[in-house]
Amino acid sequence: MSTSPGKSPLATHALRGYGPRVFISYSFADSTIAQPLEESLRAKGFQVRREDDTSLFNQNLTEAIPRMLADAEVFIQLLTTSANRSTWVERELDWMFQQRDAGTGVIFLPIVFDKSNLPDRVKDWWYLDLSGGLTPQAMDAIERLCLKSVHLLRLAEDDPCSVVDTDLEEMLRNAPQDGKRIILDSDGKLLAWAHETIAFVDGIESEHPEGFLAQEKSRLDRLVTRLKIRDEVVRKLAIEVMREMKSYSNQQLKDARKPMHHFLRVILADLVIESYEVAPPESQTLKVVLKDRIKAALSAETLMTLESAVMKIVTGRIEAARSAETENHSRGYLNPGLYAWAFGEKGGEESLMEMDIIAPAHRYVRLLVPRSVFGDMAETYSRYVLPLDPRSELLSGTFINYVLPQIAIHAAYNLVDPTTVRTDLEREYAWKLEQYNKMGLS
Repeated sequence: MSTSPGKSPLATHALRGYGPRVFISYSFADSTIAQPLEESLRAKGFQVRREDDTSLFNQNLTEAIPRMLADAEVFIQLLTTSANRSTWVERELDWMFQQRDAGTGVIFLPIVFDKSNLPDRVKDWWYLDLSGGLTPQAMDAIERLCLKSVHLLRLAEDDPCSVVDTDLEEMLRNAPQDGKRIILDSDGKLLAWAHETIAFVDGIESEHPEGFLAQEKSRLDRLVTRLKIRDEVVRKLAIEVMREMKSYSNQQLKDARKPMHHFLRVILADLVIESYEVAPPESQTLKVVLKDRIKAALSAETLMTLESAVMKIVTGRIEAARSAETENHSRGYLNPGLYAWAFGEKGGEESLMEMDIIAPAHRYVRLLVPRSVFGDMAETYSRYVLPLDPRSELLSGTFINYVLPQIAIHAAYNLVDPTTVRTDLEREYAWKLEQYNKMGLS
């Protein structure tokens, strides 16, 4: 992950407190090691769990261990002189090897501080040797290994409405098989502006800063929630796209990037525009202060990152996305102008045609597709309602490039609960795909 000099790539605002889910296994006698490790990981945005001697009092080991570790993405075991003699640590080590042999995908990280009496199965496998202690270099190594449990999607340096292609390709290649979560904007560009704005407003001298400060904190919370939902939608779309790619092209990853970019340009444009719009309350003094001084409020370090990545193109890419939005339409997935911009259609809204997915006992789902993909049928279809099997009658690539991304966008804008988004998303996709398959045949 590229960052400005001196700035950690794992800042809390980048991972949103939504980073890898880490479980720390240790002997309770080693809390002086486990506690600073937990605190360091939490400070970088990781989700960390470790038990203590009070939380596990009188629990059955056989039942407790699987329950505690059920959602772990990373299992860290601290192996010290005390741990090597601990029955509890040994049972957790049993669980680790059972999960490894079952191919669950959990990352296992044995960290050895004392090699004496080290279990043979650890000696014969792999471990991180920290006999020199938990140094800053060791912490960096641990963080890098933990981050392999998720897919990180950074925003592209030259376009805040897109992601880095290498990150996207790695995710496309592996997401259908590995089950890993996605973290979108994993370098935290969208959230950095919100944090800096809040810090600035909190420090200025003004008669009425409270309203704007509350507004910006609310904007930040809303942005984090929406990013969490989009994390899951990106993952689901990648899986659906790669499933279709088996019969679509021999250049799978190159071709798969196109529908993903269509999707990302719509949802990121909306988030970027919201993140970089300053809409203070009805305080003329504060409006003037913000207009003249918001850029000066950014630290030099942040400017090094944001100036080239975002601020230079605010009047370019971001303004292009904003101006593309068609008046009298809701933003995002229902906005024809934004779709035309995302698809690269030069004719704007007029270059698109509307398609409705209609199936028995279901409401319709609206799709916007470039007229060019209808071929010779475009004008006929625009004047008459015809039975249509789009998989066979539209030009090749329509389903993968336009239909799947719009189903995903529809889900991204309608799902609102990050805690249930994965199950809700499966349901959203299932019935919309069913409708698409029946479209024109009902």
